[in-house]
Parts: sequence; structure tokens; C-alpha cells
Amino acid sequence: MPTLNSTKVTFSFIVINYNSYDHTHKCIVSIKNNCRNHSFEIILIDNASSDDSVNKLENKFKDVIFVKNDENYGFARACNQGLDHASAEFLIFLNNDFEFTTDIFNRIIDKFKQNNNLGLLGFQLLNPDGTLQKTGFIFPSIWRRILQLIIVPMLRKRTSAIHAKPDQADQVVDYIKGALMILPSKLLNQLNLRFDENYFMYHEEMDLAYQLRQHGKICLLDFTPAGIHYGMHFEEVSNERIFLWRNKNYLYFIKKNYGKAKSVIFALINILIFSMKWLSPFGNSAHRRTYQKVIRLSLDYL
Repeated sequence: MPTLNSTKVTFSFIVINYNSYDHTHKCIVSIKNNCRNHSFEIILIDNASSDDSVNKLENKFKDVIFVKNDENYGFARACNQGLDHASAEFLIFLNNDFEFTTDIFNRIIDKFKQNNNLGLLGFQLLNPDGTLQKTGFIFPSIWRRILQLIIVPMLRKRTSAIHAKPDQADQVVDYIKGALMILPSKLLNQLNLRFDENYFMYHEEMDLAYQLRQHGKICLLDFTPAGIHYGMHFEEVSNERIFLWRNKNYLYFIKKNYGKAKSVIFALINILIFSMKWLSPFGNSAHRRTYQKVIRLSLDYL
């Protein structure tokens, strides 16, 4: 059973909700079903949902800690709010559309005991059909970015993702998908690290992993399947909102971590390739408007 506000809590689950009762309900139930042998607390941050999801969840789960925002603060800031309320040894940040199917919690404890340099731990995510979802990734590079922008969408992740195989041994990766991130609270306190709130959504997990790497800490991917992640938000132009956020935050990551010179190169790559796509006679008008917006935001990094 969960233990609230206790210094002896082993796991703090931090879940962000926004207008999504069904997914969040399944996520919380999966925590309770799979973490029975450990003390834990569930902290739910609601980003000003406009539906009735937070009230329904509050009535359903009396032992969950609720933090209700007056506006949508985005993923990174909401995670920091959860961090501020957490009391456990291990922090588990979850997308609300993730559902545990496996008890991985003894493995979590063992991994951190076995490796003093371990800063961030992830487990293999599954697609709803049971296939392996891309979970581990490589930090950006100039040539990789060019490939991502010029090849067909379904192949983009192949340029940056770690390709999992069944029964594969643990692997050190650059960063993991933010749907399931596990960190020791003591380490974050020691390093005074938090999520960078300049990322409203997308790429904040890449940035946090990079900061940990700068402090000599590794990101480890355990290929044991942990559960199902229902959301797969690709950088696809047909979804303008996600497309713009991903491109903006990608450039911000480069400028913050790689320096001004490289951010200019990445911005020029964006401007060149998206200008070609904008001028192409084969695209539709909606896509062209999105390309224009990416070009404009890229100009800010010159």
C-alpha cells in the first residue's frame, strides 16, 4: 500500500494529467497493481484540465497527492512541482499514457546499488500491440539532423534511436524517452538539478540526461519490458503543434548545450531544408505554412 509523506517511502511516482481521465486512471491502477511489495506515493500534477478528469480522479483515488495548477505549465515545470512534493528515495516520472505491465521495482533498486555512476534509468517501452517501442536515443549531431530532415518520416527515428532486441543486455545510452524516467532523489539534490522549464514540452528529458552526463553520470537502458506507452508523438508536419514544439526545443537544446556557433549551423540547416520543402510544388498549403513557421523560429537562433 502507498505510504504518504514518509521519509521511508521507496518510490515517488510523478504523473502529469491534462484532460485525460482514462489514461491517467489506467496509469495509477497499474502502479498500484505492480508496486505492491514496496512503499510508494503517487503525486499527480494536473495542468489545468478543462474537462472533469481531475475531480473524477480525486474522488477515485483518495491516497494520491494532487497538485492542481491554474494554468497549463507544461511537462517540465509540472515535473519540478512533483519533485518538490516527493519524499521517496527514487523518483519515477511517468507520462500519464504509460501503463506498467511488469514489476520492475526490485530491478530498479538493484541497478542503482550496483552502479554508483548511474544517474538516469529507463526500461524498454512497448507499443500497444506488444512490439518494442524506440526507447533509447543518441544526442543530436549535425549530420544526423540533416538525415532526419531529408529522409522519409517513418525512417527518422532510425537515425537517432537505439535498436532493441529481445533479451538484450543493459546498454548505456545518451538519453531515454521521457515516458518513464527513474532517478535517485539524493543525486538530484546533490547536483541541484531540475528539469529546465524553458522546455514547455518535448526534449526536456534529453536535456536532463545531458546535464547528468556533464556531471559524469550515465543513462542506462534496461531492455526488460516495463509496460505499454500509448503515445507516440513523432515529429510529423501534419501535427503542427508537436512539430513546432519539437523544432523549437531542439534548437534551444543545441544553443544551451553546444554553444552559439553550432546553434547557428543547426538553424541554417533548418532554414535551408525547410525553405526547399516550402518551395516544393508537391507539398500541401497547410504543410507550407508550418514550414514557414519553423523557418521564422529558426531565424531567432542566427
